[in-house]
Amino acid sequence: MSPFVAAIWIMDDGSRDRNQLRINSQCFTKKDNMTLQDILRAKLGIVTTLNQDKNRYRIRVKSESMNRLVRIITPFIIPSMLYKLPL
Repeated sequence: MSPFVAAIWIMDDGSRDRNQLRINSQCFTKKDNMTLQDILRAKLGIVTTLNQDKNRYRIRVKSESMNRLVRIITPFIIPSMLYKLPL
């Protein structure tokens, strides 16, 4: 996981909800999502929670990590995808 990989992932599966960012990772199991959370925290310093979406789970970036996430991935976000970030 790198800022570049995170930017691609967010351009594909990210969605902004007000000042939050969700990664639509519902195709993964809860355990897999927890592993992805660990990777985001260990490699990028991004703290997340899991949101339940019906009977599946997705990753939500905690507000305390939003500034850091935006700062490290914005250089890799193509202009047409900037709408996904709470800037």
